[in-house]
Amino acid sequence: ADPVVVAEARRQFQDPDAIPGSLKSSWLRALAYNADAATWERLHALARSAGGAVERSTYYDLLGRARDPALAQRALDLSITDEPGPTISADIIGAVSTRHSEMAIDFVLAHLDQVRRLTDTSRWSRFIAGLGTYSHKPSTIDKLDAYAAAHVAASDRKPIDQTIALLRTRFAREPRLQSETRAWLAAHPRKGA
Repeated sequence: ADPVVVAEARRQFQDPDAIPGSLKSSWLRALAYNADAATWERLHALARSAGGAVERSTYYDLLGRARDPALAQRALDLSITDEPGPTISADIIGAVSTRHSEMAIDFVLAHLDQVRRLTDTSRWSRFIAGLGTYSHKPSTIDKLDAYAAAHVAASDRKPIDQTIALLRTRFAREPRLQSETRAWLAAHPRKGA
């Protein structure tokens, strides 16, 4: 992340209530993504003390957005406590999956009984599939497929199968796109660089 943006997000966070409403979400996401342990703890305190349901949900979601794997793991661990509440807890896990897909999937598979209680049965297959959406590791396909084969009825597999197809397409085209990008950059060097 751009150091100037991170510094401004930290400055704005000195008084979160004073951040202009239209920009608050953007500044807080930039801050959460670049959070250190102290910032994460402050976001956690704001989540616990939030007055309204939307504000509370927003702060808990931000805890799962940290780029730092240790902080992402803390968010996952928090998600299976009674503190956030079921719907918010599922959202925390989903937030972690946007940056740490494998970590979120591994966590859910290791805590299936606890995590299954966080989401409606009719949403479960979509929830699991969603965790893999942002993955850039081929092993995610094997994990999702193995889980679905062992635990999901064939009639409920569609969301997981769609994510697997998305990942297969991504992994098939990424090397080609990288190669084409490198070739274009080599053919169009920056002037003055």
